[in-house]
This record gives sequence, structure tokens and C-alpha cells, in this order.
Amino acid sequence: MPTVGDLIMGLREAAVDAATGTLSSPGAEVTVALLATANTLPTGNYFVKLAYRTAWGETLPSNESGPFAVDAGHGIQVTGTLPLGVTEIAAYLGVTAGNENFCFSTSTLPLAITSLAGGYSDIPNVRNNAFMPDSDGKAISAFAVYRWINDGLEDGAAKCGGGLPDVSGVASIAGQGIYTLTGNWWKADKAWYDGYPMSISGTDTIFRKNKVTGNYAMSFVVSHVDERVIIEAWPQPSRTSGVMTLTPAITASQTGTIVCAAGATSFVLPMGLVMLGPDSSGNIEIAYYSSVTGGSSITLAVRGLGGTIARAWAAATPIMELNIFFHGLRIPPRYKLGMSSATLNVPPGWKSALDHYLLHRFKTVERDYKGAAEQYKLFETIIQSSPLNKPVGGPRQIQIGGARGVETYPGLGSFFGGVIVP
Repeated sequence: MPTVGDLIMGLREAAVDAATGTLSSPGAEVTVALLATANTLPTGNYFVKLAYRTAWGETLPSNESGPFAVDAGHGIQVTGTLPLGVTEIAAYLGVTAGNENFCFSTSTLPLAITSLAGGYSDIPNVRNNAFMPDSDGKAISAFAVYRWINDGLEDGAAKCGGGLPDVSGVASIAGQGIYTLTGNWWKADKAWYDGYPMSISGTDTIFRKNKVTGNYAMSFVVSHVDERVIIEAWPQPSRTSGVMTLTPAITASQTGTIVCAAGATSFVLPMGLVMLGPDSSGNIEIAYYSSVTGGSSITLAVRGLGGTIARAWAAATPIMELNIFFHGLRIPPRYKLGMSSATLNVPPGWKSALDHYLLHRFKTVERDYKGAAEQYKLFETIIQSSPLNKPVGGPRQIQIGGARGVETYPGLGSFFGGVIVP
């Protein structure tokens, strides 16, 4: 999956405006030494240079180490700790000083080199291209690029038919009927309360004379839209959603069963959505869980839903059951400086469209208005040809469940509700 950094670096390459920040070459934090072990490297004296890699390039090599007298009982080992931001370390070997021409690489240390297996012919870089996408270019600042990315995402969502299909939810509070949705949504078209379908209704369907608390909220009403989307549930929910807390810290990619501590209220739904967070910076994440055991554990199946971004969470992070579940069309998430390693959370084909949008903004800055218009047209064409809101489950002649829904018998019930026929 492409990352935000891939998008940024694509612009900087096309605009010939390289990021000014680069990783430093390996230093004292990593060392090279002989390793006493069975070895099939050709016997001889070896010289070694090291280099760090990111997803977008490699540093200049370190100072040369060696010679190391390699024989049948001794290989070469690289040990130490990789600095933050490094995705791989490369070790270049040669049998003469200054002529390293065979490379081994790894994402973890130690690196034991005891044969030619896994290596390949290569020489160290002659310039540092281990760029940091979150640093400024000489012409375009990093803040400007992120602003352009967010503008392109919002523009793309508007031109593709209203947004990206997604799911999200809110946590109910007993007796409270009004809630603010997480993120910005163009449309909510389906909703459930505690697993029961809700009717997407108009504001005139809510009884406002007094509070009506029900075991099942039947109506989901969008009542306010600006920078926030506010919805109402009627009747007002009768329970407060479940809460627990993480016992261990978890990584951004971690799924499966996770030990938790019980909170003040219990989960009711055996599967559904949860919200992790907020943390001290206000960040949250929405995830899908496939099972829950009391307040002692939860099984996370899918991370980063509802326009949120999967991230690492510390121990004692709250986890809240989102028992008002809805499906709709949302605006893509907004990215900010420091998120270059985050997955670009957009549909297939959008990255190439956003490449053109960023070039459109760059050419506008350069006063090349004709070129800017051409790039925007390409962006628009790709977005509008995206199969975003078309069925992805395959063709069908008869809609499955198309005749199902909530029905009432004529003459029964009242203006504010009827007798539900399953």
C-alpha cells in the first residue's frame, strides 16, 4: 500500500524540489566485527562499509571497517541499534580497501554474514538520498505539501459522487439522543442500534415533547452539518455503551486477541466497532472487533476504519463500544506533518490522481496556468472514472434482501410509531 511519504516524494521528484532533510550515515551506534562460527564466505581479508535506508533512499556510507580475516571458522557480524526512521541497514563488503561491491541488507540487527546467500552485487551510494519527506524542499515547504494533499482529498471526494464508502459509529449514553460523529461525512445511508436496523429519518419524526427512552432506538436523524455532523437517535438509547482499557501497549498493525481491564460498563454486542483513545493529543482510532470476553479481552480484526488512521496505543488506553453503527460516504482523513509513514488511506487509483493534483498546485505556484489546468483535468478524469461507488461484489440481477425492511400494519400504532412486522 502506498504511504503519504510516497505521494510527497512523487511530487518532489516531478518538481525537482528534493527534501532538504536526510538521514545521517551510520556511526558508533552500529559496529562490525568477526563472528566465530562456521562460515562459507571465501577465505580472505574483508573491508566493510555500512549505510542506512529509508523507504525512499539510502545514506552515504560509513567510514570503512577492516580488514577482517575471514576463514572457515569466522564470518562477519553487524550489531547495534537502528535509529528511528531507518527501515534497513546495508553492509557492503569488498576484498580490497575502498572497493566494497557486494551487499547484504536487513531490517533488524544483528546481521550475521556467513555465506554469499542473500547478498547481491552493489556499491555504496555516492550521494545521500535517504530523504525525510516531512522536511521542507527548497521551493515548497512540507506544510504546504500537506495542505495540498488535504485539499486534493477533499476535492476528489466531492467529484467522485460524494465521498468514500465506509463505516463508523458512536457510543450511546443512556437517555441522551444527540451525538457528534467522528470525522466529516457526506451521507449516512444505513444505521443500526445494538445490532437492530434503524430508519434513516427526517427531523420531523422525533417526538420532542418529553424524553422517550427505549431499548431499541429506531430512528437515525442527521440534524446538523458544518465542520461537524450531528445526529439524533430516537427513542433515546436506554444504555451507556461498554468500556474497557488496554492492559498492554499495542502497535499500529497489531490485531488478534488483546488482554484488557473491565470498565464501568459492559459490552453488549459480541462483534462490532470500537473507538480506541483519545490520547493526550486527542487522536482516536476506530476498529472492528470480532469477539469480546467480558471485560478481560477483545479480538481486534480490522484497524483504522471510519477515516481514522491505525496507530500505536499505550497501556491503559480506553476502548469504547460504538453500538450506534452506521454506513455512509465520508471525506478522506486529513493528514498532518509527521505522518509520511502512514498508509495513504484512499481507494485504488487515487494516488495517481493525487500526483496530478499536487503537480497542478505546484504549476499554479510557478504561474504555469496552462500546465496547471492540464494536470487538474487529468486529476478530475481519473477521479471520476474511479469505480468508487459502483458495486464491488459482482453483478446481480435481483438485489439480495431488496424486498426486506421494517413494515407496519395499517391502522395500528400511532403517528409516532407502529407495530413492527419482522
